[in-house]
Amino acid sequence: MLRKLIASGPLLSRGLRDAIAACLALLYVGVYANARVLLPEFIFRDAEKIQTQIGGGSTYDGSSFDAVGKLYQALGGAGTAVFVALPNAAYSLLQQLRDLAVDYLMYASPFGARTSFYNPLPPDSFVHFAGNYAYSLVRLNLPVLFSFDPKGFAMQALVALFLGAAWRRVPS
Repeated sequence: MLRKLIASGPLLSRGLRDAIAACLALLYVGVYANARVLLPEFIFRDAEKIQTQIGGGSTYDGSSFDAVGKLYQALGGAGTAVFVALPNAAYSLLQQLRDLAVDYLMYASPFGARTSFYNPLPPDSFVHFAGNYAYSLVRLNLPVLFSFDPKGFAMQALVALFLGAAWRRVPS
């Protein structure tokens, strides 16, 4: 994808393209190395909690971070089939915690979060659960549709960069 984009622009010498790529790589390394200085603190808060739980820590036992990790670990292949057959009340229980977290992030947290949003459908059935999940996929992977501002465009560029790297075809 990026190769096609670069090839469609003006012809640049290989040396100039390599120099531009090296500068961008150094810029990325610089931002990554100084992320805590350049970016707000709240970006790292949840990531550290999740890393603590993944590493076997017990600091956040009983929290939503712990619950989500245990759910993914317990499901597996057979668990997914059972998950679809759960009674409707179970979906309310699963998504209600997320909605409470969104309430906190939107109203009580001094930092807020760009990725906090309400589910469009009530969490009362598997169909609504799947609909909310699909909405989340669109909302998180196409942020420019919901935030038509410079931050939305920057997030979209970042998502495109990640997807391009993940789906890049390696020549054989």
